[in-house]
Amino acid sequence: MAAFVYGIWFFLAVEGVPLAAEESRDPKRDMPRGIIAAMMVLLVFAALILLTAPGGAGAAAIADSDNPLPLALREAYGGNPWMADFVNYAGLAGLVASFFSIVFAYSRQLFALSRAGYLPRWLSRTSSRRTPYLALIVPGTIGFLLAAITQDGALLINIAVFGATVSYVLMTLSHIVLRKREPDLPGRTAPPAGS
Repeated sequence: MAAFVYGIWFFLAVEGVPLAAEESRDPKRDMPRGIIAAMMVLLVFAALILLTAPGGAGAAAIADSDNPLPLALREAYGGNPWMADFVNYAGLAGLVASFFSIVFAYSRQLFALSRAGYLPRWLSRTSSRRTPYLALIVPGTIGFLLAAITQDGALLINIAVFGATVSYVLMTLSHIVLRKREPDLPGRTAPPAGS
């Protein structure tokens, strides 16, 4: 159960796909394809990790590890094979990509909420390149300060997963309410390129 929040963390990246709706040419077609593809990739890799890590080294060997996949490879093949280092660096690259997807997600959400009037309007200011710089800087600063003050990555991940779970529940309820109140509401489409 202690690892449950870390499992959820891997699937948070799927939420970034719908946030790119304004940048896609045909959101009605592209968004479902992107979401399904992202979910399938995550499910396949989650299943592979679930089978290969304990299968390669044994559940007891990786039970207390902070980095189970490279440890499983080292246990299975002995010593320090190049494959374990490769998996370790690939995981690090994935972690960095995860942070970038979070930055993209929070900036788009804050920008949209500010533009709609639910948050202070100054958060939706954009630069000359139409980048919502305040929606990037303000939460990034808050996140940096929280990380520096708490110095507890596990606690921050638990908080992030809890917040995301509450967010998903609220989004689901909002979707149900919107479908009941506005059943014939068409999906929002992006303007044609060049307009």
